[in-house]
Amino acid sequence: MLWGLAISADGRVLASASWDKTIKLWSLPDGALLHTLTGHSDRVQAVAISRDGSLLASGSWDKTVRLWSLSGWDGRSKPSPGTPTGSGR
Repeated sequence: MLWGLAISADGRVLASASWDKTIKLWSLPDGALLHTLTGHSDRVQAVAISRDGSLLASGSWDKTVRLWSLSGWDGRSKPSPGTPTGSGR
């Protein structure tokens, strides 16, 4: 089940937040799955892409927010994993 969606400012990438603890990055021009990002220990409820496309933020029921670096991302390699922030309480 999907919880959240975000579209990059250039309209080329869609990020989806899912109950399976993942964030999926999709190519909007052709609908292809580009990458599945893992790192949360519970459902991912929200995603957002910065206006300049350099960061992806994900929020989870594990009470953390992760920031993923998309800076320099070419759509083929995996984006840099995010460091969790939050109290975890």
